[in-house]
Amino acid sequence: GWTGRIGLPKNLELKWQAPQKINKVVIYDRPTLKEHMGACTLTFSDGFRVDIYAIANDGSAKTVVFEPRTVTSMRLDGVDGVGEKIGLSEIEVYYDPSEQSDTKSKKKFTDFVSYVDPTIETSRGRWFFCTPGSRPFGMVSAAAYTRNKNGGGGGYNYNSTEVLGFANIHAWIMSGINIMPTTGQINPNLEEKGWKSSFSHDTEIIEAGYHKLFLDRYQTQVEYTTTDRVAFYRLKYNKATEANFLLQLGGYVGNVSYVDGKARVVSPNQIEGSHGMTDRVWAGPELNHVFFVMQFDRPFLRMDGWKGGQQKLCDIKQYSNPIPKGRLKQDKRKYMFKYLPEEQAGVSLAYDVDAGDVLQVKIGMSYTSIENARKNMKRECAHWDFDRVKKESRR
Repeated sequence: GWTGRIGLPKNLELKWQAPQKINKVVIYDRPTLKEHMGACTLTFSDGFRVDIYAIANDGSAKTVVFEPRTVTSMRLDGVDGVGEKIGLSEIEVYYDPSEQSDTKSKKKFTDFVSYVDPTIETSRGRWFFCTPGSRPFGMVSAAAYTRNKNGGGGGYNYNSTEVLGFANIHAWIMSGINIMPTTGQINPNLEEKGWKSSFSHDTEIIEAGYHKLFLDRYQTQVEYTTTDRVAFYRLKYNKATEANFLLQLGGYVGNVSYVDGKARVVSPNQIEGSHGMTDRVWAGPELNHVFFVMQFDRPFLRMDGWKGGQQKLCDIKQYSNPIPKGRLKQDKRKYMFKYLPEEQAGVSLAYDVDAGDVLQVKIGMSYTSIENARKNMKRECAHWDFDRVKKESRR
């Protein structure tokens, strides 16, 4: 095993006494979930370089194959990771004539939008860099996020393969309407620690205006696209179970704290409400709100809720989590990038689903009022044709 003393390890060099013909390297992260080396570079004695992304966090193998070359040394440098004692448990170098490198040419497209790669720079970018669920100059900027922080690879980071939630606002000093589809028994009071799920890039499609991935823990496929002010989700369940659609209304997400959460049941197919944003990483208003109207294409069984580290609410019609007296005057560093039990809040919509069932959800948003969120929904997405919105988002 090998780790950096603090942060990312650098300059691990393997040297051979005689030149070696090689074409494959296999690396293994340390088998601990607390530290993760997400990406690294390999530099060989002939100057050839290989960039390695999305190294598994569970200690399983990451294999790279390249054209055979004869070298005398290989240096490994970590470039992205989480934790303090970041490193590897094993490195294997081979010449394997049965392995062939991927020499396929880049795909050719007939439209410019298809050339867009939303994942560029995500390992070093910011909370709002990767937002496949968005349109140019649109209000909604929806994205799955895999690291809950602002800079240095926050938001959707390609090297981390655990979805922590799907926030529908990723913007400068703003985050909002964070949702998570789940199945079975989970503890929402634990925030993302209680509901996160692994996924694989092998079954993922991410492009401008559309994102599809599969939540392994919940055996649920998630797709989303957007209009300017409406996020549109399509969920497909692989097994019969009780499902919940979580809406976070308290806690720290991305670059702000959610506070003052409110929600109410309008009908068995609709809820509406709002939450505030505070504790911004950079300057901005002390408090502002985002308002939402959330519609479902099939009725839910009930709305439940949670508050703080333990309190759970069952079959409620209204939910409110007011800002405690003096909360906004506290030093924001107490709350930034932290899980605090007393800050947790949210609601969930319960369903019974069968294998193959599809649930569609639309979220209309406004920064001014619930009434305007309703109007935005009616004006931009009064139908349930997901594929139509997906197609329009790429124009």
